[in-house]
Amino acid sequence: MMKFVRYIILFLLVGIFIYKSNLVQVGDERRVLGKDMTETVHFDVLNSEIESVNASKADIRKGFSTNGTNFDLTVTNDVVDNEKWKLVWHDEFNAKELDQTKWNKVFWESEKNEELQYYIPENVFVKDGFLQLKSDDKNYKHKPYTSGAVTTEDKFTFKYGKLVVRARLPVGKGMFPAIWTLPATSNGLPEIDVMENLGHKPEEYWAVMHWYDENGKKKRAYNTYKGPDFSKGLHTFSIEWSPKKVKWLVDEQVTFETEEFSPDVPMFLYLNTAVGGEWPGNPDQKTEFPQLYKIDYVRFYKQIK
Repeated sequence: MMKFVRYIILFLLVGIFIYKSNLVQVGDERRVLGKDMTETVHFDVLNSEIESVNASKADIRKGFSTNGTNFDLTVTNDVVDNEKWKLVWHDEFNAKELDQTKWNKVFWESEKNEELQYYIPENVFVKDGFLQLKSDDKNYKHKPYTSGAVTTEDKFTFKYGKLVVRARLPVGKGMFPAIWTLPATSNGLPEIDVMENLGHKPEEYWAVMHWYDENGKKKRAYNTYKGPDFSKGLHTFSIEWSPKKVKWLVDEQVTFETEEFSPDVPMFLYLNTAVGGEWPGNPDQKTEFPQLYKIDYVRFYKQIK
């Protein structure tokens, strides 16, 4: 109990404040953050007894660790307008293992699109503050590749709001990372592809909506966006989903929106990397293995009325 009280007192003395102006204050020292979504700022403090502090604010990424009287604080600027959106569900992947109250590890072979991977739980792990989905050129049963996938099926569903996934994508011919949603109430459509990427085109991503029309015919609305190399840094991939419109964003810049169709059923989240198949093509000699799809965080917000 005394140790807990000491940490509370130390936390208050150190006084971490995150302002809307991206000002970080620790004790008497202040730092103004730049425009990067994540950066590390260094402080010198007199109190060397502090071991660690984890703040509940979504925009504090790693807390801080001490080294003598110095420590570094790694902060993620919250890219979402907190006056418009309220955070209601998230995973920052700061634990040592995947939180299986939130996620399911997929264990099955892909039987669609002539894909070559078998999803196995061993290829899903948390390390260094990231959810990591590994794709490897190792045989599993009759499949020549293994890969990783997770879902929130039966654990978290959502309807209308803002979904944000911050990630660094794998690269190379045959890599097919994706962020997509599926209906919790039935198999099949509708489906929102928040992000699909072909590994041999690391600077492009696809935003796609799939649904059935009133006659049972499959329909889709889509757009492709060319930006930076998504395999060389972390980027946010988002949707803003309302009853009449779905909007796609990369690093908070709108890339596509449609009013043709908006799902009116709860959805669950699916994160995966497929390997090979009809659309991306199969890996070639230049594709390096293993490949990692690194997810920094997943956050879901509801609009503040």
